Amino acid sequence: MKNILGVVFAILIYQIKAQNLVSNPGFELFSECPTKIGELTKATGWFSPNPGTPEFFHLACPMNEANPRSGLGQAGIILFGDYSKTLEYIETKLTEPLKAQNKYCLEFWVRAEDAFMYIDQVGMYLSNEKLSIGQWKPIIQNAQLVSIAEQPITPELGWVRVSKEYIAKGGESYLTIGNFMEDDAHLIHLNEFARSYSPGWNTYFYVDDVRVEKIAPGQSCQSPHEVAVLAPIELPKEYKIDLYFYSDEDELSIGGIDSLMAFMNGISTPALYDWRMTGHTDCKGGESYNLSLSERRLQKVYSIIKLNLPSQNIEMIPKGKTDATNKLDFRDRRVSILVTEKQ
Repeated sequence: MKNILGVVFAILIYQIKAQNLVSNPGFELFSECPTKIGELTKATGWFSPNPGTPEFFHLACPMNEANPRSGLGQAGIILFGDYSKTLEYIETKLTEPLKAQNKYCLEFWVRAEDAFMYIDQVGMYLSNEKLSIGQWKPIIQNAQLVSIAEQPITPELGWVRVSKEYIAKGGESYLTIGNFMEDDAHLIHLNEFARSYSPGWNTYFYVDDVRVEKIAPGQSCQSPHEVAVLAPIELPKEYKIDLYFYSDEDELSIGGIDSLMAFMNGISTPALYDWRMTGHTDCKGGESYNLSLSERRLQKVYSIIKLNLPSQNIEMIPKGKTDATNKLDFRDRRVSILVTEKQ
């Protein structure tokens, strides 16, 4: 019976996982939590090419902003203002140089913060060498990827996808995101309802989910990994996810809830699997307190799952700080879900 249920024959879209050449695309990885503005370098692999002070935000840290596009992290940069020389950029090194004549999908997502003015064009510039400018001034370049100049990007638009297909010249090794245009090249929208007006800091954008992936022949940037096949598809043996919490709290963030919903939606036949959850805390506090906290975290996650899968049996194991490191690592404050094929 298990073998019959475990294999499905169908015409479906087979997803081939391409390699993203951006090592920390969603700003999830970091050396330590950001605690103030201007700490982009705490996000693993990211830095500023000029003396600007771009931000790194993470929902598991004191320096956080709500609503990253996915996951827990995002960056923030000043892209335009009355003080036009004080623009900010974020830069990272690709995991390998681009190969000449190969086609790549370039992509990032931006979201405008409430501000006095908004602009229309945000870009990605690929360079063979690392950009490093000693003065805090604009970087004017012919960016390979620029958002379409149809209307200014305002907060009402939410997260805006900026994407295109690119034929590499070869050797492109660094990626920089920012405003590469002259001032008069922008469509500008002034926000008459802005809560405050601080000259010089007028246009602020969040950045998330940066992608540079090679596209196979015959594929496109819109759906770079899809190939229709007729084949036996074996269901995965297991699924797993870690959901993270703020210190001393048992409520999931909006991003955590979205991740949990996506996780459940990705399991087409949940009844064919055994579900097991373990609750964890960091090392701060006593044994009994942390055991209780891990139980509450389990119950909060369980309540969301039961709303969507009411008949699903789930084993729950509170572990307190049993498996915690001694570093107050945010990854210790979690509920781990393991969904394995029934035997």
